Amino acid sequence: MAETTTTPGARPDCIRTAEAHRLGTALDAAHAGASRFVDLVGEPGTGKTRLLAALADDVRARGMRVLRSRCSERERNLPLHLFGSAEPALPLLPEPRHGDDAHDQQRRLHTHGLLRALLTERVGDGALVFVDDFHWADPASLDLIDHLVRAPLNAPALFVLARRPRQSSPRVRAILAHGAESGVVERIDLNPLPAAQAARLLGLDPHDARLRDVHERGAGNPLYMAIAAAEADAADDPAGPLIRDDRPIPEPYDALLSREIALLSPSEVRIVESAAVLGERFDREALTEVSGLSHEEECAATAGLVRRDLFRPVGLTSSLRFRHESLRRLVYSQTDPCRRFTQHRRALAVLAARGASAAERALHIARAPSKQAVAEDREVLSTAAREALPGSPPTAAHWLRAALRLPGGTEDTGRTDLVTRLIEVLGATERLAEHGDFLREALSRVPAGETPARFTAVALRARLECQLDGYGTAVQVLDQEFAGYGDRLPHGAAPLLLLRETLSLLNEQIPAPAQIHRALRAARADRDEVSEVGALILRTVYEVLGGAGPIPHEPSPGGAAGTVGSARQVRACASTLDGLDDSRLAEHPEHLAMLGWAEIALGRLTEARRHFARGARLAEGTAHCYLLPLLLTGLCTAQLFLGQLSTARRSAADANEAARVYNGGHMGPLALALRQWIAAVSGGGDPDADKPALLPGMAGLGVIGAYVLADAARHRGELPRAAALVMATGLGPDLAQIPVYLRPACYEVLTAAAVEADDPAAQEWARRGAGVADALGTEPQRAYALMARAHVVAGERPGVAADLYREAARLFAASGLLWAQAWALVEAAAPAATDGRLDEAFTALDLAEELAERAGAGRVLERARDVRAHLNGGAPRPATGDADLSPLTAREREVALLAGRGSKTREIAEQLHLSPRTVDVHLTRIYRKLDIPSRAALARLLAGM
Repeated sequence: MAETTTTPGARPDCIRTAEAHRLGTALDAAHAGASRFVDLVGEPGTGKTRLLAALADDVRARGMRVLRSRCSERERNLPLHLFGSAEPALPLLPEPRHGDDAHDQQRRLHTHGLLRALLTERVGDGALVFVDDFHWADPASLDLIDHLVRAPLNAPALFVLARRPRQSSPRVRAILAHGAESGVVERIDLNPLPAAQAARLLGLDPHDARLRDVHERGAGNPLYMAIAAAEADAADDPAGPLIRDDRPIPEPYDALLSREIALLSPSEVRIVESAAVLGERFDREALTEVSGLSHEEECAATAGLVRRDLFRPVGLTSSLRFRHESLRRLVYSQTDPCRRFTQHRRALAVLAARGASAAERALHIARAPSKQAVAEDREVLSTAAREALPGSPPTAAHWLRAALRLPGGTEDTGRTDLVTRLIEVLGATERLAEHGDFLREALSRVPAGETPARFTAVALRARLECQLDGYGTAVQVLDQEFAGYGDRLPHGAAPLLLLRETLSLLNEQIPAPAQIHRALRAARADRDEVSEVGALILRTVYEVLGGAGPIPHEPSPGGAAGTVGSARQVRACASTLDGLDDSRLAEHPEHLAMLGWAEIALGRLTEARRHFARGARLAEGTAHCYLLPLLLTGLCTAQLFLGQLSTARRSAADANEAARVYNGGHMGPLALALRQWIAAVSGGGDPDADKPALLPGMAGLGVIGAYVLADAARHRGELPRAAALVMATGLGPDLAQIPVYLRPACYEVLTAAAVEADDPAAQEWARRGAGVADALGTEPQRAYALMARAHVVAGERPGVAADLYREAARLFAASGLLWAQAWALVEAAAPAATDGRLDEAFTALDLAEELAERAGAGRVLERARDVRAHLNGGAPRPATGDADLSPLTAREREVALLAGRGSKTREIAEQLHLSPRTVDVHLTRIYRKLDIPSRAALARLLAGM
């Protein structure tokens, strides 16, 4: 047994602190008296050697010796090989037996006496004696350990025997169990590490998303977790775990695991290789068939592998499995490819004879394709793909691509069918970019005459280009396809025509009216209800965005720009789509996107929010993910107008990220513009508020961003800049470049800027806004026109202006525009007060403040308080109740004072150490005792004290 030394700082970190503490306690006990034993039990890779190294450092720090040894399977026939490195070693080894049992017993006792004396001398003032891999100890060494357990040394020595439980012989377990009963042996089990210790071991943050997967795959075993962690950053294959058997174990872990395989006999090697090919579970009959060994050879080899703990039984079944998946992968990757091919084909035959599922057989076909069984293999792979849908499109795609790789000519009709099916499967996943080369090649494999399959391929190719090269390239793909058909469209062309117009809109172009009409005719001819609804929605979008009049060749439902009739049409389309389940709409979430934008234009904001949210849910995680920027910006816009600024802020951030990930074109700048508008209205900061968002003059939905930026400027008090943005975008006083439904709002901005600059053009802008609003007939547009007229007359006829503002507030409220209602009420207060209607002014401010606070419109709330302060300073405050706070309790008085100063409920709760609910209860009592209706009235009451 050799004395060891270590380099300072070389000790590995000890994660098993509890076990290390128990070893330290055992060392203290041994140092105080006779020798003791620790039975250190752990599976391979659980950290026995690392723990012993940490203990050895502690022993040396105490000035004690460290003696170590490692048992070896190859030296189990050498008597006392555990102590073979002792000096002198050889004289202590027993000679071959030549006498009777009594003579042998005498020689054994003599040897034990010599070894006891030698160990006592080597222990000296104290020592740690640790033996690694004790499960391989030879019989003579076991005799000596048995002797030392029964008759401990009268020396301060701690013997630590590290072993694997499943590979320990009955005699090893019996010796240590008897020692535990007598109190000489203490057993310490190295159990799987909990997640917190695993994080320390691997250097991961406990909250790292990878930790759970690594911990689960490694089963808490330090070695297996280290392997999983080393692979965690590797890119996942679309097939996921289907290909993990082919992936080699990272270095240096492969070398650690390979030591066990190197000791196997040829028959055992053949069996473990066959087991690695068979998969997660296997039985002995299959092992015999796949390995090619006889039944007797298989039985002997499998029994040996179970004893070595390479194989383990699966519960109470007759099946077996590897000790861990990493060991199986190691064997698989090291198997000779030619032999592995043969084993896979044998495994396939075994599974076919047993009636195994297509997925079980497909795994072996994919790894060992045969030139002699192409048709049969292709059928199995196709069946496996069909069974994988709809639950796992990536798995289905994996089997279909494996079928395409089978030997066969390019003209094989079976391959064309596979291409078609693979295209359809890929349409159910968002990971199109990983299959870009294949999809670009796919169209050449699908003949033009096979229109359903070809149209599917064309649509998927267009969606791919949306993600890779942008909407313009996608439109070109569709144009090239339709160029070959002329005026005679084949069956099923309507969805593709509608996709082309949707992508045009995303490409900053107004949908082409002739193409919309063409798609509508094709849908009706095919009796395609979903496409017919999609075409009708696109027609409305064209009318409200383009403003160029009704669609040619088709009567417009509502005249110029589609007004009442358009609204009726949108409601009918919404009813139809709402009646369809997700499976019918899963392939066309773009219809929900277009419906949502049409509803925003017509003031149906709640419905728009619902349809955008549904479309985003259908598009996420599929090939339609390119629509997420469009859907999320629409969702943000609906939430924004509805006064849900906090949720709108989150949606804007999501839209911005989706535009970045999915190449969203001008949807990214539009999302940024929406964030800037939210920052302007809410009064909150935004790190992107100063970034350039959009340039005016864009077409399609992109131009909406220019108006959003203009309105953000006006709410920041920058009316000249707001007006300049509107004029630059509209390209003239008619604002022809701006969608018709936005024109009344834009004319309101121009009117406000002109009034501020004392420009007589204000009346003209207000007149133009009223004309467009009257033609549209929708409530939000009429409200903006009323706001513009009120700006013009406020100076000379304040009473009229106040009435116009209040009517605008009513129309905004009818459409759900919470923040806009608050804004209009604030504007109404000053002219109402000027007209001598002070009670009405303060009532408007009370409601405005409540609405602004509810909507999170901080800048509107700030404006309302400024107007209130101005009115309080320039005229007597109307009576609203007794200003005496004596009816309030001390706590209620504290709450009232804080609330009156503008503190929010949560802020009051934190300052007074109350719950928000308790604060609300106090406020209710305060309002009742002071005879006031709201927090705004409380603020006004306290301001006048």
